[in-house]
Amino acid sequence: MRALLLAALSTFLACGDPPPPSDGQVEGAKLATSLVQQLNSSLQLSAPFRCARVQVNLATPRVNGMSTSMTGATVQFEELAKKKSLRFGAISDARGSEEETLAAVSTLRESFVTEKVDLVLSLGGHGSSLASIQAVLSALTLDAPYLTIAIPGDRESVSAHREAVRELAKSGAKIIDGARYRVLSFGKVVVATMPGISKQANLIEGDNGCLHTVADVNQLLRYLPADTSLLLASYAPPRQEGPEGSDIGAGGIHTGEAALAGLLQNKALSLVVHGMVDNATPSSGKLKLGQGMRSVATGSADPLEGRTSALVISITGKKLAWKRLRADR
Repeated sequence: MRALLLAALSTFLACGDPPPPSDGQVEGAKLATSLVQQLNSSLQLSAPFRCARVQVNLATPRVNGMSTSMTGATVQFEELAKKKSLRFGAISDARGSEEETLAAVSTLRESFVTEKVDLVLSLGGHGSSLASIQAVLSALTLDAPYLTIAIPGDRESVSAHREAVRELAKSGAKIIDGARYRVLSFGKVVVATMPGISKQANLIEGDNGCLHTVADVNQLLRYLPADTSLLLASYAPPRQEGPEGSDIGAGGIHTGEAALAGLLQNKALSLVVHGMVDNATPSSGKLKLGQGMRSVATGSADPLEGRTSALVISITGKKLAWKRLRADR
């Protein structure tokens, strides 16, 4: 409808060589021009896709070989909830499906298996096209014993990422779309996801990319527990200060998002794990759940951009620890 109206208005404005317009025609032309501008503005405001809205009462996700249930916006993983300790992997920013990149992702996958992780957080930044996203996620998930929770980052087309996850799940991979299922319970630990980025201009796929807003952050807060240890899996880091910030990018600039600040007010939040930062440090760390919050970058899985990196996070009782994995050692 908008396209038809724009075409009609453009035709009206483009009529050439008419007789001198009357006052009424001049006013009509001004009105038509104003309408075109307003319609263009509304089209720009409607895109890109707001991929981070929390959805409730979705169908319970089916994961090969795992029992799941759902209450409101929260997915429960019954077997993993019974475990006394949990081990997470985290990976981001493969940035393509070149041969060297897929080899690096496969090496990190083997490290996750060796570390006996229960699940892997794929935080996005892997590619734009369906073929590229599917190639990276296939290298990470096919025949893997662990669950993978995958979200899009700054590069992914939302529709291509959803299709890649859907096709891999059909093929038997233990994978779930973390942009649809945003709150995931593993007993004493809850993982919340924040897909995409907050700056529209930085979306590689433009209007097809994944945008989140402060409103999405505030909505997510309403669905998070207040009495269960929380881990936030986000492509973008929260904005930080000082030389120890995990959001420090090239040139020592803090690249984190102010839009995520509200999530840091949740007192149950213990760890933010995120992508978007290459050559991440430190190599390891630990904390006690319920006693402060840390933010840690996975580093990049792209061998063309420096040292490849991923994380392993372990939680036992009230103790949380992480260490960095390398594919280029």
